[in-house]
Amino acid sequence: KTAFSKQKYLLKKARKHAVQITLWPTTLMGLCETYGKLSPAKISNLRFDHLVALLNVTAVRHGSRVLVLESCMGLVVGAVAQRLAGAGKVFSTYDKGVSDKIMHQIGLTADEKDIVCALPL
Repeated sequence: KTAFSKQKYLLKKARKHAVQITLWPTTLMGLCETYGKLSPAKISNLRFDHLVALLNVTAVRHGSRVLVLESCMGLVVGAVAQRLAGAGKVFSTYDKGVSDKIMHQIGLTADEKDIVCALPL
């Protein structure tokens, strides 16, 4: 075989057997679905459609001041902060042993993080 055909063969095999990984930015919907499939008890079985309905029913909008008591690892607090988009205030109350891990995983902007105020019970 010629050098060109060997190179072509190796390139063909590399394309076929190479592992390709695509990284996507973290979204609220993606995190909600992932935790819902892997460990739904950690987010109190809260699905994304119920979270959106909760935000609509409570009339969370730009500039609101919101008090949140939750045990969903910061999912609701992060969703409220994202909905407020840096205007207003989110007072997050939590009990000992409750994590706010998801709120940090959502990828909030600096303005959205600044409006969250944690208040331990």
